[in-house]
Amino acid sequence: MNNISFIGTCNFRTYFYLQSLKNNNISLQNVIIYDYKNLDISKFLNKQISYKNHYINIYESLESLLDFYNAEIIKKNSINNMKEEIKKIKTDFFIFSGKSGEIVKEHILYCNKFLHIHPGKLPSYRGSTTIYYSLLNESKCFASAFFLDKKIDAGKIIKQMEFDIIDIDFDYLYDSFIRSYLLIDILINAETKTTEQVGKIKEYYIIHPVLKKLALIKKEKVLKNEKNF
Repeated sequence: MNNISFIGTCNFRTYFYLQSLKNNNISLQNVIIYDYKNLDISKFLNKQISYKNHYINIYESLESLLDFYNAEIIKKNSINNMKEEIKKIKTDFFIFSGKSGEIVKEHILYCNKFLHIHPGKLPSYRGSTTIYYSLLNESKCFASAFFLDKKIDAGKIIKQMEFDIIDIDFDYLYDSFIRSYLLIDILINAETKTTEQVGKIKEYYIIHPVLKKLALIKKEKVLKNEKNF
């Protein structure tokens, strides 16, 4: 895969994606960042995360990664306002790392293909904060790679993975880490064949704080059982 590009905003997922790509010597034709804001990673500095053959070491700023990839900063607040900029780029597909809850509209989807990593097993866990729901239901988490479709979380699947629970922050680190793990696996193995989603569709919405607390309690129980084992 020699002709891929990246488009996203300033969040932990973007940080994990770009560092993972850099660590694995994966080149990008274009890196586009919109709605640019400083990303505060200070409370996680020097945090090292590893799982099987994948690692992240939070020691450099997002800005240094953007400099490394010679990123283009575009002063627009949504990918949906960037049709002309996207149309100018000739690339096989974009790796997408958008804003939380941002839905890419059809007029953008027609411009190119957008690879998205969803933190849930599709179609069983569509929607928002599914990482917590699968933790509650199954004591494990999943990630699904697919190309965006006009229907939310309904695109053709490239690959899905199941992940063990890791003893790290769930909101910022774990979610981004498992997504970056699957992304690198796909790119290294050059997997772009797609299949239709199969199974019962279940949609979830932003998790209630009480349920989220129960999920985090479940996480601690899972980790405790693993240590005892």
